[in-house]
Amino acid sequence: MLILSIPYLNPEFIIEQSADNKYTWKEYRLDYQQNIDDFPFEVLDSSSIVTIRDSSEGGINEIPKKNKIRVYLEVISKYNCLADYEIQHYESNLINPQNLILSYHDFSEQINHSKLETTIKRMNRFEAKFVKIALTINSYSELLQIHELIKTSNKPVIFAGMGKLGKISRLLYKHLGAAGTFIGLDAMPTATGQLTVKEVESYSLHKISNLSQLGGIIGGVQIENSLGLRFYNDFFQQTDHDAFYFPFVVEKIADFKNWFEHCTFKDKFYGFSVTMPFKRHISPSNQPINLLLPKSKAYHNTDLIAFKKAIEKLEIDFETSILIFGNGGSAETATEALKNYKNVRICARKEKSNFNTEREIISIEKAQKMKFDLLINCTPIGMNEEDFIKETGITNFNKVIDLPYQIESTKLI
Repeated sequence: MLILSIPYLNPEFIIEQSADNKYTWKEYRLDYQQNIDDFPFEVLDSSSIVTIRDSSEGGINEIPKKNKIRVYLEVISKYNCLADYEIQHYESNLINPQNLILSYHDFSEQINHSKLETTIKRMNRFEAKFVKIALTINSYSELLQIHELIKTSNKPVIFAGMGKLGKISRLLYKHLGAAGTFIGLDAMPTATGQLTVKEVESYSLHKISNLSQLGGIIGGVQIENSLGLRFYNDFFQQTDHDAFYFPFVVEKIADFKNWFEHCTFKDKFYGFSVTMPFKRHISPSNQPINLLLPKSKAYHNTDLIAFKKAIEKLEIDFETSILIFGNGGSAETATEALKNYKNVRICARKEKSNFNTEREIISIEKAQKMKFDLLINCTPIGMNEEDFIKETGITNFNKVIDLPYQIESTKLI
């Protein structure tokens, strides 16, 4: 159940957006305007959700309670639609239970689990069609608790994650036990962490079920631009596989590992790509890897194969002067791929390597004065439109292997 949330900007905008029949369920956020009586109510039907929030619930304009209730009762009577009402303000028998969504919003940076547990128990005492839970999710460990709390609801839950992990929590809504989640118009989300229509369609999220196989890429925020997201999801759709490839943005790898170890749908994961800065933090041996297959507990470093093929394609001679820029897992793999090459140096901002190597480690100042036949950039420089040459001052090289990825080429290549 994917619910398209549409802000009430003006009547014409609502009519235009309502004409799109791609999404059966639509939420109309009437609190985006002060005068809600000008809303084109004729667009409503039994798959519509009318929402009027006040500021404490994330609303835009303050709508008097009596006006909110009046509109809710009128549209339910005429269009049999649903109305969203915050649990803390709800009074018994105010709205027909078959037309009611009881909602709970907590915008705090940390979830108050005791309060949430108490709120779900209170929601269980009321009759309603759905309950909605909207929370800020900033750690994977919180997903474990959310999954367990959703199970305690006696009504279907619409879950809306916000915050740093809002998007991945919404992508996983089915596996977390929720009946639905909210998505937003491109460039016009109605909540933080909301997936856009473009993102939802790129994942074909409307096809997901709690039986679908899951995987994705583990890394920093840069992975949201990973070319693999489109490649693998397109492949799964074209080959009719019930599988999805998602971006798992991680701040603390221990947090992610704890979540995955205790995840009750762990058996649904086929594998993960691993990228910077965690290539050396996934395997038990702390060796750099870029592929994790959890079902077989296998760890692979296909980057080594890729480096060797790239070096071969660039026709790099064994006497060639080579600079590896970086000192993380990718730099270690590049060093291993070049173990038979004589003239290899490593340049790192800290002038020391994070891995054992007999190669010469030079400063940026020294690298700026030298000439290289091949530069290998093993850092994120370039991923966010940075200019590698301006950032480092290293200018004298003939060929490049540039690891940061962009939809278009980086400034270095």
